[in-house]
Amino acid sequence: MFRKIKRVVCAISGGIDSSVSAYILQKKGFEVTGVYMNNWDLLEDDDSNCSRNKDEEDAMYVCDKLGIKLYKLDCVKIYWNKIFVDMLENYKNGRTVVPDVMCNKLIKFDELHRFSKEKLGINLVATGHYAQNSLGNFLEKVLENNCSEKARLLRAVDPVKDQTYFLASLKEEQLRRSMFPIGNLLKSDVRRIASDIGLTKILNKNESMGICFVGKKKNFNNFLSNYIESNVGNMIEIESNKIITQHNGIHNFTIGKRVRLPTHIYQCYEGLFVSKVDSSTNTVYVCRGSNHSSLYSKSFILHNNTFINNNINDFSNLKCLVQRNHPPVQCQLTQLNDQLLQINLKYYLKSLANGQFCVFYNNNECLGGGEIFSSTSLFEEINKLHEKKVNECC
Repeated sequence: MFRKIKRVVCAISGGIDSSVSAYILQKKGFEVTGVYMNNWDLLEDDDSNCSRNKDEEDAMYVCDKLGIKLYKLDCVKIYWNKIFVDMLENYKNGRTVVPDVMCNKLIKFDELHRFSKEKLGINLVATGHYAQNSLGNFLEKVLENNCSEKARLLRAVDPVKDQTYFLASLKEEQLRRSMFPIGNLLKSDVRRIASDIGLTKILNKNESMGICFVGKKKNFNNFLSNYIESNVGNMIEIESNKIITQHNGIHNFTIGKRVRLPTHIYQCYEGLFVSKVDSSTNTVYVCRGSNHSSLYSKSFILHNNTFINNNINDFSNLKCLVQRNHPPVQCQLTQLNDQLLQINLKYYLKSLANGQFCVFYNNNECLGGGEIFSSTSLFEEINKLHEKKVNECC
């Protein structure tokens, strides 16, 4: 309990994580105000069962249950212009981006913070993310002790639900205003609390999946086709370098994705998998089998790099995370110039794609990250060695 009642805005999505966050804040003695963010235009969805209206209803239900006032923040325009359009452009260029990263940076931790301060006069903002703040998940060090140390982003107690990967593009000044009430809880603890306080209506609600605020689409390629025109190009088998068929757009293909072709076009008992996408020639390269050397990389270059605290000079003893559900791996960083970082791993990772976000950790602290600009596959390494030996022999 804090000595003086503090006002805090809590983002309310209609799910149990944000709802329990609001409840915990109340128990801690905060005066809580809820904000529901509307970021996707329902007219873009033909599905009459779209969950966005349902989410807003659930947010109202939660706030009514907890006795807190709920405001609605409309971010449709900024979401469309700065996040969704950018995602489409990246897919058109064969880049597999993670829109949730920018969604957090520009909307949940920027637009929401601005709205809270300018419209509601509240400087503190809480979300239902599984993450922790070095200043305290309720900013105890600042509110109780007026601490001036830098805020650092720490991994959540629940290793499965940890969401620091998606928060790695935040800046220190955003963290200084941010609370993570469930960061020290397991998901099972959150569900138990939701049950104990009677949030039965949303207890078994499906968790939000897929693209930030858009949701998970049954057929993602069909969804993209509503916004990206077909662009016919060649599909090439990477070892023989022979054209086997044509595709209708590189935006439909991501590294590691299985490609199913009619047997009269191509037969392969191991299956065909996307191993490379070349936007300059509008070409999709495929390999035979899911363990082909062209699917593995341990060297790649990052751009659009950002660090939470802008004073990271020591790149030793760091680990990186490219695929969120995998454990971080040891890495070696080399600064190529002001914009590019070279990453070398001890082991090969599978299905690295341009545009993916790579996040850096020092023990439990999330430092920041960058987007994959290019990578070198094991297949390319082998070919270069072979060419070198041939040239030496000649």
